[in-house]
Amino acid sequence: MEFNKEGKICRYYNLDDILKLDLDETIKAHFKKKFGKRVYFDSNGSCKVGKLCGLEKNYKLSMIYYIIDVKDKRMFIPINQSITTL
Repeated sequence: MEFNKEGKICRYYNLDDILKLDLDETIKAHFKKKFGKRVYFDSNGSCKVGKLCGLEKNYKLSMIYYIIDVKDKRMFIPINQSITTL
């Protein structure tokens, strides 16, 4: 788990830690199925492929993001956006 300087953002990279969070059961089910697998998703009108590797909770903004490894960088995709397992 990682924190930002103010402690307002937490990033989780372990499935067990993610499943222990106070999240909707649907979100937990998605992580059980897709964590560590290659997924594709829309990013600004183009299809991207990466590996679902974590979850970010931004407590200040009350937002949750998928963390997806795409080549040499990590992308943060809002949890309400659809990702599909390859």
